[in-house]
Amino acid sequence: FHRVLATQTKLYSKVESRVLTDAKATAGDILDALDWLKEITTPEDTTLILLAGHGESDAQGRYTFCAHDYDRARRLRTGVGFEDIKLALGATKGEVVLFLDACSAGSSLGAGSKVDVSGLVNNLSDSDSNIVVFASSDGRTPSLESDYLKQGLFTHCVKEGLTGKADLLRNDRITLSALQTYVDDAMRKLSDDQHIPGINIPKMVRSLALG
Repeated sequence: FHRVLATQTKLYSKVESRVLTDAKATAGDILDALDWLKEITTPEDTTLILLAGHGESDAQGRYTFCAHDYDRARRLRTGVGFEDIKLALGATKGEVVLFLDACSAGSSLGAGSKVDVSGLVNNLSDSDSNIVVFASSDGRTPSLESDYLKQGLFTHCVKEGLTGKADLLRNDRITLSALQTYVDDAMRKLSDDQHIPGINIPKMVRSLALG
């Protein structure tokens, strides 16, 4: 995902990035990176964030992204809460696109319970927001991984789209709306309609080009 975005210097004058994987992706590291974005962004910037991992909700319905050091018994200290994500993205200047590839790690609500992904997407990305959300699931379908692709279907389809397949108008520009169309269609085909993404693009940022 990072390699794909790092090539976008024809569209953007400069690409700055921070990659956190495995042991470097603790809750503290992720929160520090979100703080970094708040400090370095300007109103002219476009920020893209990928959170890939697991997520769960507690008995009060509060969503937590499970960091590398996540411990359910210490959820507040070892997870990244939805409110922290929302506050950080809201304080990040310019346009913000969040890619959330997070399947459910199980929930303290009990077996068979599901994270309200649609509610999270709508809460982050209302019509007056500068925040676009691409989520790997609509909350009613699972987030699937592929042994063959060595990654989630969602991240695979996003990468394919950004490297050219979402150039649906053949004008050498990949817009948010084109990426939305491509990712939704590609994921349905790859999963035989078992995997449906949750995507919300506020009207004020619909024409934004990503590649």
